[in-house]
Amino acid sequence: MAGKTFNITTARGELILTENSHTDDAEYAYTNGQCIALSLALHEATDWPIVAHLSRAGNPEWEMRTHGRHITKDDATDGWFYYFVHSLAQSPEGWLIDIRGEHDAEDYRNGAYYDYGTCALVTVDPDALQLALADARKNGAVHMEQNMDAAASFAKILLADYERERARLGLANRG
Repeated sequence: MAGKTFNITTARGELILTENSHTDDAEYAYTNGQCIALSLALHEATDWPIVAHLSRAGNPEWEMRTHGRHITKDDATDGWFYYFVHSLAQSPEGWLIDIRGEHDAEDYRNGAYYDYGTCALVTVDPDALQLALADARKNGAVHMEQNMDAAASFAKILLADYERERARLGLANRG
């Protein structure tokens, strides 16, 4: 029996994703337009911090100054979102988690998972992320609505994978 389907807007247009079906289309959706929804869904399910990947390619000094910053609601519209590339959740062990699974934070920062080179990783309050997204949408920089129902479905898959990986490593349960 097929699961519930979701219409998702991505950088290349509409996709239809099926609940609990981790496909290439799902990976594309959550790395090209829907990552904010997924990081928010992971945060809502776990209360883990949200981490934003910011890049100002060719400006390592900016990245060094920005890396480690914490973005609050007061910072939501100060321009940081202009450099936004991706958002993830950060587990208690420090792993960065997105649709592709767990990533080592230092490897991620040094460009192991993307072609952007080094980047700045900042923690972002969920309210600040939503305000920055709304501001970017209002200014025409972002046109995609985030599909939170679909993201919650995929967050469940990722959290089950996370728990299996923790068990494999002999780590205690999250709860």
